Amino acid sequence: HEFINCDATSMLNIRDVCEELRQRLKSINFLVLTKGGSGFETRKCGETAEGLDNHLAMRYFARYVYTKELLPLVVSARAQGQRAHIMTVLGAGMGFKIPTDDLGLSDARGRTIRMLQGAVIAPYNDGLVAWFGAHNPDIAFTHIYPGQVATAGKLFYPGWLLTPLTWIVGYLRTIVSQEECAQWMLHALFEPERGVFLRDNHGDVLSSHVFP
Repeated sequence: HEFINCDATSMLNIRDVCEELRQRLKSINFLVLTKGGSGFETRKCGETAEGLDNHLAMRYFARYVYTKELLPLVVSARAQGQRAHIMTVLGAGMGFKIPTDDLGLSDARGRTIRMLQGAVIAPYNDGLVAWFGAHNPDIAFTHIYPGQVATAGKLFYPGWLLTPLTWIVGYLRTIVSQEECAQWMLHALFEPERGVFLRDNHGDVLSSHVFP
């Protein structure tokens, strides 16, 4: 295992890291994208140093750049007859529409409930896997919803207002352990050979398309 430091709010930094990886690696079999803070934060949403919406930078732009820059290594794995899959973990099937009249979410910051500002970005990831999947039909692309998982951050939301909510949700057993969630995620990661998939928190297919 190796950790490579990267400021994932900076697209320039991500490109530099990807360039380093392309020079060091011959192929990538599984690229799993999970970066992003809590979608239920109550703090005011702002912009990164590059002028991007904070949530959008972490939950879409960073994932797009990683996918675009590292795709040649995933293609290389497939060319060698190996498994090749790119998965983004966020909120498949949440029902939000992409705001085509406000793609940068500048207007949404003022009129969207703060704790939902992160969630409205979920469909951007639907578009991400659909676009790359259409242009790379021999590779598997998945957007998956992990559900509510009992991580340290999930069990104790910042602020007194939302912390009791986590206790209630936990009591109702809608939160699963990290180990259980990992089993569902790995099932979804290892199953498909190629195509585009939207999956729920149990790894079940919500929507899919395999290109000819």
